Amino acid sequence: MTPACPHCRRSELEPFVSREALAEEIALRAPFYGPRIDGKLDPAEKKDRFAVSHAACAELRLCRDCGIVVRIEDDAPDFEEEPYAPYVMERMLRAHAEAYRKKAPVYRALLPEGAQVVEVGSYVGGFLQVAGEWGWKATGVDVGHDTARFTRAHAYATRDGALEDAGFDDASVDAVFIWNCFEQLEPAPLLAEARRILRDGGLLVLRVPNVLHYAACQALLPRPADLHHPIVIALGHANLLGWPHLYGYSAASLERVTRPHAFARERLVSARHINPTPGRFTLPAIREEERLEGTLGALDHAFAALAPESVAGPWLEAVYRAVT
Repeated sequence: MTPACPHCRRSELEPFVSREALAEEIALRAPFYGPRIDGKLDPAEKKDRFAVSHAACAELRLCRDCGIVVRIEDDAPDFEEEPYAPYVMERMLRAHAEAYRKKAPVYRALLPEGAQVVEVGSYVGGFLQVAGEWGWKATGVDVGHDTARFTRAHAYATRDGALEDAGFDDASVDAVFIWNCFEQLEPAPLLAEARRILRDGGLLVLRVPNVLHYAACQALLPRPADLHHPIVIALGHANLLGWPHLYGYSAASLERVTRPHAFARERLVSARHINPTPGRFTLPAIREEERLEGTLGALDHAFAALAPESVAGPWLEAVYRAVT
């Protein structure tokens, strides 16, 4: 199949990052994370850090019309059969739940007590746990067999498969959250189904890696890359080395793909990577990450004042309302 933009279906995509450059970044992951881990990780614990699903030989291309970056790779990963060790999922559940609790000032007041919410890509259940703490009635949807079994074992309502196959009624939910996987999926059918099941005025929240942040880092990244270079450090802590994602969106390109499905954007939030192993970093690595947070915070402040239609952080969260 000819690679194409997921929005306009244009197949004439421009080179963005070469195979050689992307392979060099992927190769940096292990030497970057290794010295920053306190103690020894077994292979199962290295998942989503040292090893990522999109780690095959690949290049990145750009749709100039839509501003969407597409990863062109030889072997697409199988997310349905991707294995996770139960004890690793337990650790990630605690880490993710704590990260979502910190989002309460932005999101908790957006929905009333008893709101019916759906999370697409519910993963290990961190948001399902916190949504319940906030008084919402949450259902997860996930294609991963291991993760779906894990969340059901923890009494989180979870349906297997894609949102389009989950069987929700028309206009039956108050919010759809897609924290973990929007950049891995074809956007049009997912957004159409989200709009179908949302009530008018319902909430849609999308979280994606910020391709503008990655592009800025690429422009400053020396070749060959130095593990101690500030840009490598920034990409490493954001989990963006090698761009392990199928699609790359900016705030503007997200606007292009959501608008045809009757979603109106209310807010942009500059965000950080959710660390799946926060308790395993060495003290110097923690201090390094804290210094980076300060720098990104200053950039966020500048963008909020001068470029409110975009964000500076490595990840972005966009809040929409379903309109008629």
